[in-house]
Amino acid sequence: QIGRVYDKRKGFEDSALLYFRRSLVLKYDQEYCRERIAYILMGRDKNNSEPLELFTATMQESPFAWRSYYNIACYYGNRGEAERSAASLEKALQLGLKSRNLVMEEPYFMAVKDAAVFQALLSKHFSQ
Repeated sequence: QIGRVYDKRKGFEDSALLYFRRSLVLKYDQEYCRERIAYILMGRDKNNSEPLELFTATMQESPFAWRSYYNIACYYGNRGEAERSAASLEKALQLGLKSRNLVMEEPYFMAVKDAAVFQALLSKHFSQ
């Protein structure tokens, strides 16, 4: 809970990371903690591979949860890897992601949303 408090405050990312990592060690709310750690790290450095490791661990624990694949799509989108991002987003959509707004407003897709593969995926799943 302490990590969540720090996570909501601008400039307290280091404290949030500390408490989320401690929660992982204690095996408390691991999925949420992994997700928040990953997004904090992605915001700092798009080339950091740790977020992918964290998202993959969650996906392996919950292979039928669309959110795990969505997070991986965000990771690749942030890095500008349109094909990988679209492939993970496709899986999220197949597993139940329905929100067009979530996808269209996602800042981590900004670098890839104009790519042909990404546009084809959006056209396939969402009527424009």
